Amino acid sequence: MSPTTCCNCVTGSVFTLITCSWNWCPRSATARMRVFAPSIPCCCVLKWCSMAKAGSAVREVVVLVHGIWMTGFDMRMLAKRLRGCGYEVRVFSYASVRCTPEENARRLAEYVDGIDAPAVHFVAHSLGGIVLLHLFDKFTLPRPGRVVMLGVPATGSAVGQRVVRSRWLRHIVGKAAVRGVLGDAPRWHGEHELGIIAGDRSMGMGWFIPGALRGPNDGTVRVDETQLPNATDHRVVHVTHIWLVLSPSVAKMVCRFLREGRFP
Repeated sequence: MSPTTCCNCVTGSVFTLITCSWNWCPRSATARMRVFAPSIPCCCVLKWCSMAKAGSAVREVVVLVHGIWMTGFDMRMLAKRLRGCGYEVRVFSYASVRCTPEENARRLAEYVDGIDAPAVHFVAHSLGGIVLLHLFDKFTLPRPGRVVMLGVPATGSAVGQRVVRSRWLRHIVGKAAVRGVLGDAPRWHGEHELGIIAGDRSMGMGWFIPGALRGPNDGTVRVDETQLPNATDHRVVHVTHIWLVLSPSVAKMVCRFLREGRFP
């Protein structure tokens, strides 16, 4: 199925998208299924229709990669702001707990191969950054582009590790633990310029995991867990984990890095 066909099928409700992301691990990045009603199609690789206008000039593309338990719907404000910076924006939605980060990286590579643009940038939140680490470790991406990670536990998540140890909670992480949040994801090799933004306003699910969040953190991910030695730039902002994709000031920082390779 072509990306445009996929675009045309994004007509279901938010419940449709959540059901799709949580329960289905597609064999192909362009696969299609129907959930809870034959008349409502759902594409697990999303391309918002408003971003695919026929005859429009070819622009640089930004691919947004959401975090665990999300569908990409949470990235809509960031997508809108990046479009305001002149980019075409696509949202890659994946089964965050039903597939491993490596499996999702393979599907992301298939998805990116179908993009016709002179440059492809990536902006990832939380677990989405782990998917990008696998993507750049396993695949060669010939087109230029920059990468921004928002609240990504690139060196492992203390919260995730505590959750996985719990027999009662480990299922909520699922396959995201496989070379993912436990600290054994691939390293960043530095071929593309990488900007990292971490939050230090401690408010989030980490509050319910005693002892997991020591030092500055965004309520879910510690600042030191976001640091990578080969990163081009790193900034800490006073926001929570989820607000990293909602904050207008963070969006401005992302736009600046995508244009210039540095944060303001």
